[in-house]
Amino acid sequence: PVTQGLLETFAVLNRIIGAQAPARFDGRVVSQLVDANSNPSRGGTVFFQSSAGIIVGPGARFDVGSLGLTTLNVTTQQ
Repeated sequence: PVTQGLLETFAVLNRIIGAQAPARFDGRVVSQLVDANSNPSRGGTVFFQSSAGIIVGPGARFDVGSLGLTTLNVTTQQ
């Protein structure tokens, strides 16, 4: 697997829009890219944003490089 380089530096923002109840995580979230040789590499930063709230249940598992969970509005700059 790749241990350095671009595959570890990516970020993903997941916005949960229009929810009336908190988002609930009870399963597995994996952050993974596959290189040209079909070798998987975990890493990166994964954000989840939900203004209605976020609940992490007892069955939740986050297999990511870095994790951000927020109810605040997230702005991005280019």
